[in-house]
Amino acid sequence: MKKSNEKRVYYLELVFKIGFLLYSLLSFNSLCYGKSIISIALWPTALLGAVVLLLRLIQWKEYIVMPGILLLVLFIISYIISALVNIDYGYKSGLIKLVFLLFYFFIFFTRKKGDSITDIKKETYILGMILQVYMFICVMISFIFLIFNYAKVETVENGWDIGIGFLWGRLWGVFTEPNYASVCACVVIVLASYFHRNSRNKYLRVFFVINSIMQVFYIAFTDSRTGQVTLGVVLAILIFNHFNYLRLYKVGKKKIEMYMILIFMVGAFAFGVYIPKVITTCYNQIASSLGREASEVSRGYDLSEDPTNRRFDIWKSGLEVFSTTPLVGTSYTNILPYTLDNCKGTYLVNNSAEKNFSSIHNEVLNILVGQGILGIFILLAFIGYVIVKYIKYYFKVGIKEAELNNVFVSTCVAAVAGAMFLTGMFYSNSPVAVLFWAFLGGFLKNIQNEKANSNFNLEAE
Repeated sequence: MKKSNEKRVYYLELVFKIGFLLYSLLSFNSLCYGKSIISIALWPTALLGAVVLLLRLIQWKEYIVMPGILLLVLFIISYIISALVNIDYGYKSGLIKLVFLLFYFFIFFTRKKGDSITDIKKETYILGMILQVYMFICVMISFIFLIFNYAKVETVENGWDIGIGFLWGRLWGVFTEPNYASVCACVVIVLASYFHRNSRNKYLRVFFVINSIMQVFYIAFTDSRTGQVTLGVVLAILIFNHFNYLRLYKVGKKKIEMYMILIFMVGAFAFGVYIPKVITTCYNQIASSLGREASEVSRGYDLSEDPTNRRFDIWKSGLEVFSTTPLVGTSYTNILPYTLDNCKGTYLVNNSAEKNFSSIHNEVLNILVGQGILGIFILLAFIGYVIVKYIKYYFKVGIKEAELNNVFVSTCVAAVAGAMFLTGMFYSNSPVAVLFWAFLGGFLKNIQNEKANSNFNLEAE
């Protein structure tokens, strides 16, 4: 009876995770944005999530042993303190973000005591394949828009415009924000590399190769520098983790030296950063020769004077706002109303774009401004904890576990790289944020399981 109940709960949680991932995918789809389908996807999923949280609270002893969970509890406390201190500026949006944080931390991230690597692999495959198929379809539709030169603009809240199709010299396609979509494409490439190596179905293997190529082309046509940097970083980390493991355990016929790995890393980073530019340069030459200059990939404005595209000004402004409330911050969802009331001359609300910025476009600064010194100290402690776990244990597991952990670590690195220029894994409901917490939890749980099973007996020769 106990095992039967555990199975029911397992599938209940899995349905929630699938539902929430689908919601996050639809919420960043420009064809669905603002439509009733978003609410249809969200509310049943949110109610199911509340049930899952309640069940986990009842069985809290099964989950309290999850590595890093206490630091995330402290982060939630910091978030609540900041929200209460700034409640006069609003609370509804903050409450919604709190619910999402609870889902991220205590459902996607947290694993119970008995979760095995088999369970984690199964969940990874299901969530990963949903992302693979979804991005394949959406990128294909996006390129169809490009071929037919389809373009449409929709204005959303706060006066921000989202594009559909190809416009402003970039391929938005069916995504509300090409930078987020390009980071998501990087995650697809990471997952595809793992699925390709572990699939026996030749048709699926071909699909993963084709999908990876399509994602690289999409990153190129978005002209997203965030996507280019993220792709370079992700490929470098994939290469390092893979070849350093082979170096330590002398897997293979030829000995691999560290200097060779560093060369591979630099090459992989350069390839990830520059191959999208090579693709668009070739495409633009072809488009020009065919008389399709309107379809050329080009932003149409000069970034030489400000290569960050206003980000330095936004970051500086964020620090100015932080200086006015350094201990507990403004609360993230109240950054804009707080700034309008207390820092009217700062760039966030007084700029040449004539738009108000409600985010600092960097997740570390978002937390610093939103939750102050208290929040940033907890974040740094959590980052340090994860890095120590990686350094101590990543290269001490079996090769199959190392392959899966490489996917987890590389996906998390992709999310972190993107979060240096966007709202990231704490305050965004993007698909990358969802998978970040699922995969970070899977990585730490794998390490915990391997340690408990006394599998850390591999010694580098």
